[in-house]
Amino acid sequence: MNMEEILVLSTGGTFDKTDDLLTGHLRFKESFVPSILTLGRSTLEAKTQTVFLKDSLDIVAQDRESIVKAIENASHNRVVITHGTDSIAETAIFLESCDLRKTIVLTGAMIPYSFGAS
Repeated sequence: MNMEEILVLSTGGTFDKTDDLLTGHLRFKESFVPSILTLGRSTLEAKTQTVFLKDSLDIVAQDRESIVKAIENASHNRVVITHGTDSIAETAIFLESCDLRKTIVLTGAMIPYSFGAS
């Protein structure tokens, strides 16, 4: 692993929601982070990993522990986490309390990537 490589953890949120044409509701199918990095012509060396795909209102303590485990198990010192905006602050406070000693950035979206104009 290159020391400049970053880890991008997907947890769902608006980033990864897509339209379910049968029900008319938004749902999760897969993480769009790899596509976002490719389409954006990112020159960063990045490893992507899906921790889970959930609406952030449904994230519980066990999910936040899963994020911590993914960060702890990674050799990366720089981590970006895609996260729903409804509970992003709670996750940030939790991660800060874990003293992970890594650079961690949480980011959210207002429009799903799958909508095309995001």
